[in-house]
Amino acid sequence: MKRSITLILLTFTLIFTSCSSLRISRQNKRLENQVIDKLSDDKIAYQQFITLSKIICHDKFLENSSLFLDSYFEMYNSCTSFKNKDFTKDYRYVKCPVFTRLLDDDGKELRKYIYKYINDKYGTNSTEAVCNNLFLNNLSSKESYIKFIYNKKNYLYRLNYKYMNEEIDNYLMYDYILIMVD
Repeated sequence: MKRSITLILLTFTLIFTSCSSLRISRQNKRLENQVIDKLSDDKIAYQQFITLSKIICHDKFLENSSLFLDSYFEMYNSCTSFKNKDFTKDYRYVKCPVFTRLLDDDGKELRKYIYKYINDKYGTNSTEAVCNNLFLNNLSSKESYIKFIYNKKNYLYRLNYKYMNEEIDNYLMYDYILIMVD
């Protein structure tokens, strides 16, 4: 009798856990799709993609350059004051563009994507001269941007971090990630 009650409880727990995990998975999928849709039309994120892509190209040909990382962190920290009556007066918020905050910490996936793009488009023997012409055509640059953001592994792994969900909610509502500062 004890054994069958334990078995029933264990089965119930497994079913409950499975359903809960499925619900969270669906919520994350919906959130991912909302972020992708929003990024598709985000002019600031698109411009950061273009700028960082050109910098990655130049960085590829310069030895021991920190040009990309310097630019990445400058964009990451390019936050401005944010005032909104919905927030308490006890705290101050800054609004930050979302694109660099969704990338991995050193932009590795973006760099891999741009290196592959350069090699596919210009060949492996390309020179730094191609960097000035990179993404001059708005159609090809927009297509490349859309292709990058639709590949979730390039950046959306950060949505698994608990703190990012609130920031992503703010992005979906205000077009920026809001960060509370002292």
